[in-house]
Amino acid sequence: MESDTLTKQIARWADSPAEHAQAAEALAEWGEHAIPGLRDYLRRGPQVIPQPRCFAVAMLARLHATAATECLRSVLREHPLKSLPPAFAEAEYVVKSGALNALCARSYEALVDDVAFGIGERLRIAVEAAGRLRLVAAGTQLVDFLDDDVLADTAMDALGLMGSGAAAAIAPRLDAWLSEAAFSARRRLAVVRAFRIMQRVHAAGMQRVIQHALADEHAGVRAVGALLAWPARRDATVMDGLVRGAVGFDRGLADDCRAALAGAGMELVEPVQRALHRDAEPDLYGDERALSFEQTDWLARRLAERQ
Repeated sequence: MESDTLTKQIARWADSPAEHAQAAEALAEWGEHAIPGLRDYLRRGPQVIPQPRCFAVAMLARLHATAATECLRSVLREHPLKSLPPAFAEAEYVVKSGALNALCARSYEALVDDVAFGIGERLRIAVEAAGRLRLVAAGTQLVDFLDDDVLADTAMDALGLMGSGAAAAIAPRLDAWLSEAAFSARRRLAVVRAFRIMQRVHAAGMQRVIQHALADEHAGVRAVGALLAWPARRDATVMDGLVRGAVGFDRGLADDCRAALAGAGMELVEPVQRALHRDAEPDLYGDERALSFEQTDWLARRLAERQ
């Protein structure tokens, strides 16, 4: 089939989702000969409906020729999402995610740069890839997402896979945050998440920031400081911090604190007694909230186990 005819046929197939299954079989037979037509179609630019461009990207993902890789890179990097109207940006987010997913299955020199670009585009798959591929160079970008309502959990998971690389990216930022005169609620969330990652990766040499956290006015920040200090320290400050975190309103932090306290003995009694006399705890946004039955029951059971 002539090149121009092939290009037109690919465009017709891409624009007809009902024909995508049949078209995929035909394009599989054409192999690398389909790349120019797929490239030309994608050069038309973003659409409000993502399925046609996603189809073209999926067809390129099957081909491991250098030309296919370069085409996928162009899809990722052209038409930055911030430059597009909202409806187009929402659709192109899906297309770029598909392109980067295909690129992450390949081995080529610029992959790290492409993942970093995807992180800048706020692609969740890029954040996941940075962790999965242990791209320590992207660690600083991921730390920036620790106060992000959408990507914070994904960034935490990715950083948790980076081990000492995550600690190196987080430590200077955490030190700067804790040196601020006051926290906003978003910054407090970032601090708590950063400490939890440091605990997961068993970071060392954190005594100064631990002390700073243990002296903070918010129980949640003290709790993450206590997590990092445990089990080397079992004093009253650390125990109280862990107990307050265990009945706090961040579920992940509460689970971590409860897991740590599973190894505590009689030193747990007094902090639990103090916690039972409180009617409320602050959430990470600073709002006081009454303890639930589950929280008070957890405290009561810990106390009963040690009496």
